[in-house]
Amino acid sequence: MSKAMYSSFLRAFFILLFCFYSNRIVAGVYHCIDQFGIPEFSDRPCFRHSHTQDFLPYIYQRTPSEKEHPVKKELAKTQKQLIALERKRILQNVRLQKQMKKEALKKARLQKRCVRTEEKVKIIENQLRLGCKLRRCQRLKLDLEHTLLMKNRYCGNG
Repeated sequence: MSKAMYSSFLRAFFILLFCFYSNRIVAGVYHCIDQFGIPEFSDRPCFRHSHTQDFLPYIYQRTPSEKEHPVKKELAKTQKQLIALERKRILQNVRLQKQMKKEALKKARLQKRCVRTEEKVKIIENQLRLGCKLRRCQRLKLDLEHTLLMKNRYCGNG
């Protein structure tokens, strides 16, 4: 075994030993210079007729799992809480919009009833002014009282 082969063997052995004990993965590129002095880079060892050969390692560390990263876990938990808060805020806005829509419809209904009861009051007052029989007039007066109460209720005067 020549001295160059022995040194490259030792270098490769120590790199593999280092990777085995450090939980890292080694990948690399072979840097070869052929007999004409032209450099080549390859993922395979150099040919026999190459002048020199160097192995340039890339050492990648294994990414730790979530169990090993409490900060990552805490960040994920915080992110989930933020998403839940955002969802809650959106639902609250939807509820508020529905409630506002209901109140607007209720106001419109009350306004419509107010207008109808005002018209009914005018009709009853006109009938009383024109004159009527005793029983009919008593009934109209009762209807007028009831309609005035409803007008106060619907028009917001009472």
